[in-house]
Parts: sequence; C-alpha cells; structure tokens
Amino acid sequence: MNNLIDVAGQYPSLDLASLLILLTIYEHPGFCIRELSEVLLMDQKTVQEKVAMLANGRKNKKWTRLKLVTVEYKVGDRRMRDLMLTEAGRVLAEKLTSVE
Repeated sequence: MNNLIDVAGQYPSLDLASLLILLTIYEHPGFCIRELSEVLLMDQKTVQEKVAMLANGRKNKKWTRLKLVTVEYKVGDRRMRDLMLTEAGRVLAEKLTSVE
C-alpha cells in the first residue's frame, strides 16, 4: 500500500486506467494500442490518449509528458506501433508490483 501512496505523490496525474496500461505494457512489452484495448476492455481512443500521456503528452498539455512509455513504429507496418516502458516506467512498474 505504501508503494501506491508513493506513486500517487510522485505522479499525481496517473489514474487507474493509466496504471493498468503501464502494468500491462510491463507484462507484455511490444503490445500495440489495439492489443492493449482488447486485453483491458477499453476503447482504443481512451487507450491512445492514456498512452500519449504516459509517453510524450499531447499538444498544449506539456505537463502530461511523463516519459514512462516509448512508442516505436512496428517493423513492417508503420501504422502499428510497439509500446515499451522507459527505464523510469520499468522502475515504476516494479515498484507497483513489489510486495513489502
């Protein structure tokens, strides 16, 4: 429980959906938006917006640039993107999944 309280203090803009996305990418590196949306039963637009916040943010919302996720074009299909955690994202996911 203390880990969750620490994370809330460090990343106050993270909501439950964003944390679920982060942890799913941790468990399934390379997932794309569609795969995340299917596994988490969320619509693709919501997942896309949350991933943008976890990565580099959206225009006019620089405060949301958390840099916890990287978005890279999928090899062979530039319409698809691989989602991976940055080092900071990995550390955060490990903190959330550790039991104290």
